[in-house]
Amino acid sequence: MLEKIQRALEAFDDMGYYFGLAPEEDPPQAWNYFVVSREKMLKKETSLDFSTHYAVTIYREEEIPQEYEFAVMKAVMDATGMRPANEEFLFEYVIKEGAGTMVEKLKLLFAKASIGAKVLN
Repeated sequence: MLEKIQRALEAFDDMGYYFGLAPEEDPPQAWNYFVVSREKMLKKETSLDFSTHYAVTIYREEEIPQEYEFAVMKAVMDATGMRPANEEFLFEYVIKEGAGTMVEKLKLLFAKASIGAKVLN
């Protein structure tokens, strides 16, 4: 699934991609990139069914363009068949060390269901 997400993002916008974390040492020159990771796995209360949440975090210097996040969602949905998780997506802000440039980030979560009887037998 992570590879499908990576290919979808590369086709959508070639601004860069990292798995898990962006490098702290030798960070990218421009903070315009995606970080893709597995976020969490949830088990349904009344069954052995699971839901794995995948995260796509968008980092952009200054700001994420208006409605860019919806285009990213569509690209990931089209490539993977996953839907956005039923969660809040929060914008966060950091200052790029040494440059004083503001960076806006947004973590999008997508859910992939797994039927317990199929994966546990």
